[in-house]
Amino acid sequence: GPPAPYGPPAPYGPPAPYGPPAPYGQPGQYGHPASYAPPPAMGQAMAGQHPGPFPPSGATAHIPSQAGAPPAPMASVCPLAAQCKFFFKHLMDTHKIASSFFNPRFDKCYCSTCYSANAPNVITEEGPSPYIVPRGWVRFGISVNAGLAEQESIFKKWCVSFHGTRADLLLSVLTNGLGMPGDRLLDGRVLESQNCAGRQDKCIYTSPTIRYSGLAFYTGVTEFAHNGRTYVGQTVLQCRQRPGTFKMQGETMGFKTRWRQARLCPDLADHTQVEWITETRPSVVPYGLLVRVFPLGSPAPDFFSSPVDEGRFDKYLSAEQLAGRPLPPSRPLPTLP
Repeated sequence: GPPAPYGPPAPYGPPAPYGPPAPYGQPGQYGHPASYAPPPAMGQAMAGQHPGPFPPSGATAHIPSQAGAPPAPMASVCPLAAQCKFFFKHLMDTHKIASSFFNPRFDKCYCSTCYSANAPNVITEEGPSPYIVPRGWVRFGISVNAGLAEQESIFKKWCVSFHGTRADLLLSVLTNGLGMPGDRLLDGRVLESQNCAGRQDKCIYTSPTIRYSGLAFYTGVTEFAHNGRTYVGQTVLQCRQRPGTFKMQGETMGFKTRWRQARLCPDLADHTQVEWITETRPSVVPYGLLVRVFPLGSPAPDFFSSPVDEGRFDKYLSAEQLAGRPLPPSRPLPTLP
């Protein structure tokens, strides 16, 4: 395999100042390849700014003046990033996940401070479909097979998608890859679907927006203690997905019919394409673990609950959020076409 830390030896030559050379670089400025240079690690400065782990006290974060400008590094104090880093370590320790599965050089915070309001919500120039930025989440980079990335040009030719998964399944996904019901895993277990109303559809579901994949129904929730408070954490995989290997359909959770909510994501142009379904296992490559946290007792973030939760996550919702539901959740799940 390629030598550490930057990638393949000659004839490709030494990497650019920020990481692996073309043609297989990891995500760039906004989580897409751009110039094939990875973003700064969380808390690191861009070129020409303070070189330490965080800007000095009182420093002003870089605010991009145009869509193509690099995003701001994290401010000297970023509560979301700090909480998410702690949650990430909690997951690694609890589930005994090897650190070599991850590449911290591609960590990135998408909070309103670290990813400026002036930065784009949708990136259209990288990949064959629009990339909807996962605002409000923090990414921890996943190591990607360099040969696959180079051969398939996945960071240039494949779509960005998201796949919600429970924290206790992360090690299995990192070890076995995204699987389908019926797959036999390395530990001998047979994979079963838990989110299809008892059906064992032999496929993988993803979405082009984290507002859908980030619903608690898909991610589950993990409670953890930090600095004397209890927090709630969620986990989503950010993936590259090969075009032409999946079909698309509208949401099947009843947002429109039960909650009278037609638009789940304002940045998604066509809501009849919010669910992606593939039967091609290698066509989905995770390259980032996205996490989101919020204090227990505070209202859950937007796009947390769904019409099929059956009250499982009501404890995390405020009275206003509960009262805002036009119709109560109920089973059964809508059947897929």
